Amino acid sequence: METGIKVYDAMSKGVMFVNTESSLKECASMMLKEKIGSLVVKDGMDLVGIITEKDLVRCLRDDNMNRKVREVMTKNIKTIEPEKDIYEAFKMMGEENVRKLPVVDKGKLIGFLTEKDILKIAPSLLDLFSEKLLVRGD
Repeated sequence: METGIKVYDAMSKGVMFVNTESSLKECASMMLKEKIGSLVVKDGMDLVGIITEKDLVRCLRDDNMNRKVREVMTKNIKTIEPEKDIYEAFKMMGEENVRKLPVVDKGKLIGFLTEKDILKIAPSLLDLFSEKLLVRGD
């Protein structure tokens, strides 16, 4: 089900980065200040992971907020190209059980696509999104 809307048209372009040695406290502070739910993790120029609010909550529950990002981040993240249709991104998110996708063009990170970004630009996907939440149990 193609929408005709490209990932580039829906993605957020202001991506916040941390490095693998950043503390979880630093990440939480940055997320609160910027009002965002995730940070991209880089090692030098390489995209190596993502850290989300959910990751921080798990560590808070275990009283481990002094840990480093590299210990907690999600590795082997899926990415998507900017010219792909947002339905393809939405489908990938469902298959991979993720809510956010870094957008990469020719090996360079250029943005971030979230489920919220997709629903803002293509509300017709709301029914599919609701079904996904029911299946996932969120």
